Amino acid sequence: VAIEAAMEVGLDLSDIHPAQALLHKLEVENQPLAFTDVPRAEMEAMQACTSKEDVVAMLKKCMRLSSKDGMRDEVLSEYHFHNFMFCQKNLFCPEKASALLSIMRMLHSQTVMQERMPQDKARKAMHTLLERHCRQLPPFSVGIFTEHEVTAIRDYASRTFFRHYAMYAFMYAQWEDPFALLSLMFWCPPLCGCTET
Repeated sequence: VAIEAAMEVGLDLSDIHPAQALLHKLEVENQPLAFTDVPRAEMEAMQACTSKEDVVAMLKKCMRLSSKDGMRDEVLSEYHFHNFMFCQKNLFCPEKASALLSIMRMLHSQTVMQERMPQDKARKAMHTLLERHCRQLPPFSVGIFTEHEVTAIRDYASRTFFRHYAMYAFMYAQWEDPFALLSLMFWCPPLCGCTET
């Protein structure tokens, strides 16, 4: 409303654009993630699937994974599948399941792919994402999950995502840093235990 009022009174666009950018940033940061990556119809279809292959195919489509990235996409497919199975095990409704899949996708992409955060900062990012979805305080948070569910999600993330955090980070570093692969080769013993002669 304030931006529209500023336009009506004839404020200069150079004064209005920073306010629009700030408003957009706040909207993105506080937007609930339910049905952003996995729409309701796809989530309901996934929850009705009986085979892993069908679920993985739907997850690849919804999460925009392609086979051209090879190993990364296979790892992310498994990551998203196990997140989905956690939702199934906990009998999450489509809204909760979709929100959790999007939270875990955003957590992975922000902390591993984009910003390469240390694990303690990644845990704080997850805490922030979950807080946004466990209390009904519009427009800042939407109460999708109960406190008990948030505790279960945190425990699950500690056992899975954060336990393998270094692997995820290395998987993305090795493609951009050829020295990371070389250092791994020098620090890890050969797999077969054989020595060259």
